[in-house]
Amino acid sequence: MQGRKTVRSSGRPTGVCTRWPKSERSDVTVGRGWDFVIGVLIPLQAVFSLVWFLYTSCREQREDWLKPFGPENVNQVGTVLVQFAIVPILFILANR
Repeated sequence: MQGRKTVRSSGRPTGVCTRWPKSERSDVTVGRGWDFVIGVLIPLQAVFSLVWFLYTSCREQREDWLKPFGPENVNQVGTVLVQFAIVPILFILANR
């Protein structure tokens, strides 16, 4: 019976969500720890990882750490800064 769908009397297939549930509450509860992890721990880990990457890149390539272009400059601070400048510009242009 693979590929066949059961059809209700209304004409809609069963097993397909056609609209959001009316209830705003969910059957799944994740607790207050979820808010702490999402609101505090993950942003801290992201900032720590970014700072660690920038620090190690500056330390390892002292002469040309700010040069963003070139095949050997993929993991350098200048490349990351250029990417961080391009992405907000693209978001602003896409939002118009």
